[in-house]
Order: sequence, then C-alpha cells, then structure tokens
Amino acid sequence: MRVHSRRSFLKRALMLAPAALPLFPATAEASPQSTELEGVSDLHVHLEPDIRPRSDNALNYVRLCRQAKMRSVLLKSHIFPTFDLAYLIRQSVDFEVFGGLCLNRQYGIRAGVEAVRAALQCSGQYLRCVWLPTLDAVHQRGRGGIPVLDTYGRVLPEIVSIMELCAQEDIMLASGHSSPEESLILARKARETGLTKFVVTHANTAGWTHSADQVKRCLDAGAWMEYGYGWEFLRNGQDASRPCDRLVNYIRLAPERSFVMTDMGSPSLPHPLTGMRLCVRNLRESGLSPAHLSLVLKENPAALMKLS
Repeated sequence: MRVHSRRSFLKRALMLAPAALPLFPATAEASPQSTELEGVSDLHVHLEPDIRPRSDNALNYVRLCRQAKMRSVLLKSHIFPTFDLAYLIRQSVDFEVFGGLCLNRQYGIRAGVEAVRAALQCSGQYLRCVWLPTLDAVHQRGRGGIPVLDTYGRVLPEIVSIMELCAQEDIMLASGHSSPEESLILARKARETGLTKFVVTHANTAGWTHSADQVKRCLDAGAWMEYGYGWEFLRNGQDASRPCDRLVNYIRLAPERSFVMTDMGSPSLPHPLTGMRLCVRNLRESGLSPAHLSLVLKENPAALMKLS
C-alpha cells in the first residue's frame, strides 16, 4: 500500500516550482474599501492555535474577514476541535465563523461516534463539519490508520452512525484523507442514510486527486466536491498570474455541487485572506463565469453553513 503524506506533496510541489518564487506578504492585504471578497466564504483554513506554525491566529483572521466583508469561514485543525473556538471568537467579533472536528487518533483508534455526539451539543451549535480521518487515514498512514471501510469494502457501522448524526443535524461530513475509491463508497452510503451534505475533500489535490470520471461518479452518488486553490497555486510555482485552467475544468463538471476553498495557513504560502483574493482573481481571469464564481465561492458555501 502506498502511504501518502501532506508534507511529501508540498515538498514535491516546491521542488518542481521555479527557483525564484514570487514573494507574498505574511499578513493579509488591508483595503477596507475593497469589495472583492464581499459575500465569499472559505470553508477550509488552518490557523493558530495549532501544533504547527501558522501564518495567523484565528481571532485576527476572522477580524480581517469581517473587514473584507466576507460571508463566513470554517476553521479546520487536524488535532483540535474548532467549533468551541468559533463560539469564543463570536463573543468578540460579529461574524459567521464556524468550526469542525477531525476524527483522528486523539479520539481513539476507531472513528469516534461519541466525540461527534458531544460536539453537536456544544454551546452555540457552531459545528458545521465532521472530517473523517485526515492525518490518520488509512490512505495516508497505512496499517496504523483509522479505517472507514471493513476488509470487504463496506462502510463500518461507526461511520454509518456518524453519517446518521450529521444527517439529523444537517451538517457536513467530509471524506477527510480517504482515497478516491473510499470516497465513492462513502458517498453512496451517505445517500442511503439520508445525508445530503457529504463532501469529497481535496478532489483536485495530489494523493486524493480524482479523475473526471471519479468526480462524476461521486456527483451521481449525491456528493459535494471540494476543490483547493492552495494546491493549484503550488502547481503553478506560486505564480498567481498563471491560469488555473485545471481547477476551472474541475469546477465546470458541476458548479452547482462544488465549492472552492484555500486550504491555506502555512507560513510558506500567502496569508489565507490574500490567498482567497488571489483565488477570486485567478478564477475570474482563467475564464470562470461570474455565475459559476458566485456559486463556488458564495452561494454553495453559504448553503453548506446553513446560512440563508
């Protein structure tokens, strides 16, 4: 079994990039008059507190998002829950910030149903996404990973229970770092359980890259497709002036069932807010229509966050 690591993907991308990379500010561009990000949501961003260095902390980032007139953000951490952090941030900033839960090994060697049940009862009810194992996925770790399927390729009972919980509360369940093959099986089971917000994560990212046919099969199973701008930015050698035709082609497969996020927060990349600005500009300049741009950056993310 081939085991994939996020670090190896990023290292390989940087090795393939031109030697002289454009420099971007470590902090977000500040332009109170700009409406470029008005109504935009980022449903996958990594910030402090974390066990890895990040380019900003969650509180400051949310303040910047509010200034930029963004619609909402979903905070992600592979290690820590973020729905309780969202509750605290909302005490200081009037903004639609939400959190999630990654079912990695800190919740046990099998996917934690009770962790999800407890998270759904947390003050404020700002849990909007449960990610199946990411860093501890079998597809990434190999034999030591947390399984989502049994040895016969059937979805495990605890995963079905988590799907049912997410369906009851109308929140996202994401495939995490599951393989494309696992994601399709999960999507089909999610539809059987009545879950309407099953999300295939990293569908354009190395290690989890889906072919057009795999995307279509996931869509036929009722899944939502998540695409990351950060990976396309790396593929282009951190050159935001180069077209991101590959990402646009993914979106065009089904813009009504897709959304784009940055997956940024690493200090080696632009600040996530700058990254989202680059994303908007790059998609527009690469020929994505205004209607599709609005769907994948505004309307679909807002619907997934249960915002009108």
